[in-house]
Amino acid sequence: SASLQTPPPPPPPPPPPIHPPPPPPQSAGQLQTQTLTKTSYRDIKGVPIFWMHKDI
Repeated sequence: SASLQTPPPPPPPPPPPIHPPPPPPQSAGQLQTQTLTKTSYRDIKGVPIFWMHKDI
């Protein structure tokens, strides 16, 4: 009789991206003004951190 072999485990999921993907294009009815304010903080890679301001 043929021995049953278990399938290999699935590969691990990819790590989440460091930077979020760009936002989708906004429709005309949902225009928002967004400004980025540079702060004095830096992330673990030394990249400046920005605050995002949204006028809702």
